[in-house]
Order: sequence, then C-alpha cells, then structure tokens
Amino acid sequence: MSPFDILTDESKAHFMGRMTKIFAGEKVPQTVEYTIRTKDDRTIWVILNHKLIYDKGFPKGAKAVVHNITERKLAEQALQKSQERYRFLVDNANDAIFVAQDGLIKFPNPKTLQILGYSEEELTRIPYTDLVHPDDRSILSKFREKRDGSKELTTTYSIRVINRAGEE
Repeated sequence: MSPFDILTDESKAHFMGRMTKIFAGEKVPQTVEYTIRTKDDRTIWVILNHKLIYDKGFPKGAKAVVHNITERKLAEQALQKSQERYRFLVDNANDAIFVAQDGLIKFPNPKTLQILGYSEEELTRIPYTDLVHPDDRSILSKFREKRDGSKELTTTYSIRVINRAGEE
C-alpha cells in the first residue's frame, strides 16, 4: 500500500509538501499528524513518528510508528468549541469581567474597557488594586485572604473602582 491509499485529501497535500522538502534536502520534523481513512471508511487522526531510510544520499523509505490520536483530537475540538462559546459570552456580557494574575489584569472583556476607559494594552500594565477605590482595598484584601484559605472556588462581591477619569 502507498500512503495515498489511506491519506485524506488534506493529508495528501501535507504529505506531498513534506516530501518536496525532503527531496530538496531540507529537514522536516520526525513527528507529523495526518488524517487517514480506515478500512471501514472512517476518518481518524494519527501521529506518525518516522525515521527516513537513505540509499546513496536519497530517501528511499521510512520506518514509522503510528498512534491513533482520534480521541485526543476530538477532546481538543470540544475544548476549543467550549472556549469559543465562553469567550463569546464573556465578550458580550453586560458586566465587567477580567482575569487577574500576579497583580495585573491579563484579560479584560470589552465591558471592562468601556467602564474603566482604558485600552487593553494600558489596562494590562496597571496593578488591578490601583483601580479599586481606596476605601474598598481592605475589603478586597479580606476577600482574597478568605478565598486563599478556603476550598471555595468562587466568591462574588462588589467593590467600587475608579475609572480613567477618576470617577467611581
């Protein structure tokens, strides 16, 4: 059998691109993913780890180990769809939502930018505690301490923030 007997059309194009590079003397990664058609005409994903066999400096074949990675690829696709749905909900929320890490805002949604009046680039450089109203910073600290010592994953609380114009 030839690889063309089992590769899907997309994988055939990928395979030919790799072969063109190999015959041109370029190095290609030893590991590659393809989609193939099985004997019962299902399409599955595989990861192929190969070592080329050369004869007089020219590739004449390959030794390969192939693993079925269909379950992993389906899980990755489901995760990507879930992330896209989550991103859509967060981006279109009527509330300010952001992810903070190491004291900085890593991901603000559009409503956060609108409320605070900063660009995303500006906001990601400002320690988020600087945006909290000075009278509410102790409240925030207490909630963080409580959360850090608890197994409770989420806590909802309200604090005042100061926007770019200095307004609450």
